[in-house]
Amino acid sequence: MRLVFNNARGIIMKPSISGLILIVVLFRAAPLFAQFDSHVVSGASAAMGDVTVIADEPLAATMGIASLVSHEKTSVAASFTHGFVSDGLDVAALAIIHPLPFGTAAVAVDRFGDKMYNEMCASMTYAIPLGDNVGFGAAFHYLHSGTSDPLYEPLSRMTFSLALRYLPVEDVSISFRAYNPIAVLSSTPNDVRVPAIFSLGATYQFLDELLGVAEIEKNLIYPVNFKFGLEYRFLVSYAFRLGLETAPLVYSFGFGIKGSQWGVDIAAQMHNYLGMTSVLSLYYSFGND
Repeated sequence: MRLVFNNARGIIMKPSISGLILIVVLFRAAPLFAQFDSHVVSGASAAMGDVTVIADEPLAATMGIASLVSHEKTSVAASFTHGFVSDGLDVAALAIIHPLPFGTAAVAVDRFGDKMYNEMCASMTYAIPLGDNVGFGAAFHYLHSGTSDPLYEPLSRMTFSLALRYLPVEDVSISFRAYNPIAVLSSTPNDVRVPAIFSLGATYQFLDELLGVAEIEKNLIYPVNFKFGLEYRFLVSYAFRLGLETAPLVYSFGFGIKGSQWGVDIAAQMHNYLGMTSVLSLYYSFGND
């Protein structure tokens, strides 16, 4: 007999004492495991409390889509997240960004899980400037989940995200994102909900070397999550980052190295019950500065 837990990111396991302990822990950390939650896949974002409104984030094609308007080069970005508890909680992602004569287009895909249970999100994104200080982004997402268990019915859905980014003054940006705002419902017997998630965030450049970020995220199923992060840049190319999010309580830190056309970011997140998650992301931009 196998147990399937959709509200625990679909983890499938044989009943055991250790399995029962894991079930209790996962239910205490439910906000981490909502099915088809938007996967934060960037090392920079993960190190700063999972804040997704970072303006120069190449993996914005999967998250803060309005910030794509700031990209002036074709870029390729990839990341790998090694989740706590089990290899079945890993996330791999790939994104390609390409500027157009008006606006920026991107495609991205991320995959969560393993053969026993997995989720895939494929996204097509387009962002345009609305004047000098406003950017607008829209993304269509194809969602699919599957499992090796023949009793589990695969799920496929289409949904969308909308985002705005506003630069009110120099060194400040404000971003809003709505993921699946219509809260699409599954047609399976379990009536699995694809979560609607709304995020409002801001960045502030305190100094040339110091960036502060904050975000309020509301998943309609879970409590409000407050996120905070700091980035300190030194020796031009290096960055040290710290972060915190509140629901659940997770501490994070990480490092980044940025070249003229490439970048590498690593992050570690510590959860009180589930231990550490590590993230590695990298990108390459074509064309010289």
